[in-house]
Amino acid sequence: IMAKGDGQITLDIPPTNDITMNGLYVIDNGLYNFTLKSLFIQRSFKLIHGSTISFNGPFSETTLKVDAVYATKARLYDLLSESDRPSVVGDELKDARTPQLINVNLHMNGYLNNPRLTFDLDLEDKHSQSTLAYQRLKIINNDDQKKVNQVASLLVINSFVPPDGIGGNTALSGAVNNISQIVSS
Repeated sequence: IMAKGDGQITLDIPPTNDITMNGLYVIDNGLYNFTLKSLFIQRSFKLIHGSTISFNGPFSETTLKVDAVYATKARLYDLLSESDRPSVVGDELKDARTPQLINVNLHMNGYLNNPRLTFDLDLEDKHSQSTLAYQRLKIINNDDQKKVNQVASLLVINSFVPPDGIGGNTALSGAVNNISQIVSS
């Protein structure tokens, strides 16, 4: 985490070197670099204003309540199943096939040395909210396994995984499965 912000932090360095910090740091802006070295993937998430880092004595007691966002362009059309696609026509079809900004929202909570990472997905521009494809995105947000798979896909290939799977590309499928396992653990 690289952040700019404000806070009142007290630092105590006793002769025993049991350093303690106390106080609340409120983030104005910054970046969190999400790195998966084994897959050579690095994505920069922008930190959300108002996120906090709470110093509670020993460094091991530091807690996070940090939100961040990674934006990428993807097609909502890829969320539609083969049976959904014939019912999407006209402007709704055009909208679904047009790549639009998708926010991968990251929530880091808990202790600094082992935070709990959770995600959700949303559109930057809300104009597609009445479409079937957007309804599929909402369903994904309510299913942890599907959500993790879509987050992994957006981080790896900047695209949604169709409900019917990636197809014959086993290397790509393997990469998405690997990152899904890492993101969910």
